[in-house]
Amino acid sequence: MRKRLKKYLTKLAGRRLNLWYEISPEKAIKKSIDYFLSPRQGKINGEIPLFLTTANQTEKINIEDKNLQTYIWKRGNKKVLLAHGWESNSSRWEKLIEKLLEENFTVISIDAPAHGKSEGEYSNVPLYGKAIDFLVRKYEINYAIGHSLGGFTLLFQQYQKEIPYLEKMILLAPATEMKNILNGFQQTLGLKNTLMQGMENYFEEKFKYSLSDFSILKLVKENPIPTLFIHDKEDRIVNYQESKNIVNQWKNSELVLTQGLRHGLKGEYVIKIIIEYLKREIQIKNS
Repeated sequence: MRKRLKKYLTKLAGRRLNLWYEISPEKAIKKSIDYFLSPRQGKINGEIPLFLTTANQTEKINIEDKNLQTYIWKRGNKKVLLAHGWESNSSRWEKLIEKLLEENFTVISIDAPAHGKSEGEYSNVPLYGKAIDFLVRKYEINYAIGHSLGGFTLLFQQYQKEIPYLEKMILLAPATEMKNILNGFQQTLGLKNTLMQGMENYFEEKFKYSLSDFSILKLVKENPIPTLFIHDKEDRIVNYQESKNIVNQWKNSELVLTQGLRHGLKGEYVIKIIIEYLKREIQIKNS
């Protein structure tokens, strides 16, 4: 019943935007962009989850006049950055962080713009990427792990401005083509092609990037950092074939496929894969 209601309300929002476009195209485009960039979940409005209070250090970093929340658990010299996906926050990493701490990694996690305890009404890849770049440089981070939009952002920022210090990346079900994401947005709301074209034009004028710049296939060709992809065969958000296609064209990458974990990719098996990959690289470097 709840799913049906949500689907109905989404379609209703799309009809309103289409109608608005006939009356005032500029306002309809702006409202559509707002809808697209505004996460409806993932914000922490009250007390933070208990696990996040165990961090040794919490601080806000200021990126483009937005204060973004970070959490730091201090252990060994090897440092791992965690970047969550759309409509999520740092609490999604609880089980992984616990295991990383057991293995003596120092962990830095960030809440994306407009997520968790970070400021902002909108979230976008360039702003998220600048925050990641700032943290990697400040703490000389060795490894970065990103889920969905977080994984996409890692690759985008590496393409825009090579991030120093990073030795490896791990991408969990990364979002792929921004164009495809926008197409999915259109289909979900049932928006007109003319309205979508207006959105694309506005997007490029506002953020100074064309949608073609947001393409993982384009980004990986410029990325020298060895990367592990983990993707589930039952992922309904980003099809696993997309990661498979990328790995087939990228000699610095590996792919592990799972079954039954879907887009969230939570569970002991995924944590085990991540830890083994990180420890394997450390052992190789120390041999």
